[in-house]
Amino acid sequence: MGFVVMNAGITTLYGAKELTSATSPLHAEAESLIWAMQEVLKAGTRRIRFELDCEQLVNLIHKEEDWPSMAAEIDEIKALSLAFLETSITYIPRSLNIRADCLAKGGRSRAINPPYVDCSAPSWLANYAGQNRAI
Repeated sequence: MGFVVMNAGITTLYGAKELTSATSPLHAEAESLIWAMQEVLKAGTRRIRFELDCEQLVNLIHKEEDWPSMAAEIDEIKALSLAFLETSITYIPRSLNIRADCLAKGGRSRAINPPYVDCSAPSWLANYAGQNRAI
């Protein structure tokens, strides 16, 4: 799992960790969002826009569609959303989510344990972190 928090175009927080198991790729995306929301709240941020490259998850969150196998994760995402003063969850193409995608892949391939959460990029992300790309 991986996330990048930006404020006014400046990266303020990076997160990466290994997800040991998930029922499906969609469940993994939901677990990743839940973890990012928890870490952002711990960091004290109360106004945020989450941009996900999983359109199916964004649609599930916003539509009152009944998907029983995802009910627990969707309920947790909605409950965490209430802890923010202002929040939104939107879809962006993966091509605009390069650093977060790289963090997620790095978390998986490097078996990051404990999770990496810091205001500076991990050394293995350096070639992406220095690039001025949207996430």
